[in-house]
This record gives sequence, structure tokens and C-alpha cells, in this order.
Amino acid sequence: VPDHMGFSTEAQPRLVWYLSKATAYPVEFTLIDETGVTPIIETRLASPFEPGMHIIRLADYDVKLEKGKSYQWFVSLISDPERRSTDILAGGMIQVGDAPVSIGESVQTVPPVEAAKLWAQNGFWYDAMSVISTGIQANPSDAEMHALRASLLEEVDLATPAQEDRQHGL
Repeated sequence: VPDHMGFSTEAQPRLVWYLSKATAYPVEFTLIDETGVTPIIETRLASPFEPGMHIIRLADYDVKLEKGKSYQWFVSLISDPERRSTDILAGGMIQVGDAPVSIGESVQTVPPVEAAKLWAQNGFWYDAMSVISTGIQANPSDAEMHALRASLLEEVDLATPAQEDRQHGL
């Protein structure tokens, strides 16, 4: 994800994360709001995990984000449950906002590749990534979608997963 605030129009966005190698270690998902006091959700994800891109659907956990509020989310690989300071963390920041009027209806009527491009061009990184990753799940051999996701990953300095996506179609 970007190292700055990413935006979505969805109250229940999809959060995409990358794993470089297969693991049987437990993986935990945590979501906190801008106050950061108590997690909104903290749950173990089903494992083992294969390398590649993974999607967390907030709808699966009945979690809705409030418009205009900032959130942080993390995926933690727990290598030693007794020493959580050794966890390997990845995550990002997200805020829900309104789609620009100029693209609101357009993204509903264009092919997924064009919708993803519109979202990305208008700063809605999470929506662009969601359209792309959902499209790839439906058609894993779609080279155009893999190239588009790799480009989006490169834009936020995630060269390793972008390269893997281009080469192996994660």
C-alpha cells in the first residue's frame, strides 16, 4: 500500500497485501481508527499462506469504515507468539471519501481495466487495487490486469511484488 493515506469510496473496502514466501506461521489482521486506542478488529487469518497477493474483505468481518475518518490496518506474521516484538508487519492507512462526480458513474459502465485506471488517476488507490485484484481472482491468467496491478504497485514503490506479479502472475 502507499506509505501515505490511501483512499477508498467503499465503507467495506478490500485490503490487499503481499507475502513473499509461503508460511505456516499464524497471521493476524488488526484495524484501528485514528484514535488508535482499541482495535476495531484483531483476528487471526486462516493459514497456511501461499506466496502472492492476498485480499482481506472487511465485509467478511462485518466491519464498516466511517467516511472522513482515518484508519490504520496491519497484517502481522507471528513467528514467535511469546515474543511479539519479532512479528513481521505490513499495513497501511486508509480513509473513505466520496468519488469525484466526474467518475462516479463512469466506473460502473466501463470495463474493469478502465475502471481501475479511473480510480487510480483520481487518487482512489484502494478502489483501483480492489478492481484489479478481484479481476485477477476471477481470471488469474489475465496478463493485462497483472501488468496494471504491477504498475500500481510500482507507483507506491513496491518494486518486489510488482516484479513478481509481472513475472509470475501472483
